[in-house]
Amino acid sequence: MKICTADNPKTALADLAVRSELRQCGPLVSVRRTLRILSLLVALAALVAWFALGANRGWTRTSVAMKTTDEVTGIEGVEYQKRFVPGLELLAVAVLGAMLLAGSSLLFRNQQSNKQSTTNEQIAKS
Repeated sequence: MKICTADNPKTALADLAVRSELRQCGPLVSVRRTLRILSLLVALAALVAWFALGANRGWTRTSVAMKTTDEVTGIEGVEYQKRFVPGLELLAVAVLGAMLLAGSSLLFRNQQSNKQSTTNEQIAKS
């Protein structure tokens, strides 16, 4: 936590009277950092979910073919089980969304709190 301090000795006394929570130079976490962390979490979560649910390197499947053998006749057959297996397109969409979040972080500036500098200037003028 960065605390703003007065460089001017005239305002140092006024800074002592202000609670430390009010003297912070900016937000604790910037919007840029929040968006970048969120984009990293989205990409990692998508990758982990893709691996955990089957890591299918093709298209997404909602049913999977299972070979079965009839116990009486010995004939092999195919049964379909309903199971969701995400494909590469879902992974790509999630990574693209993460990239958009990271790119949108570039639209925001890191802003320092102007209240503190304005307050210091007003005290210095008095």
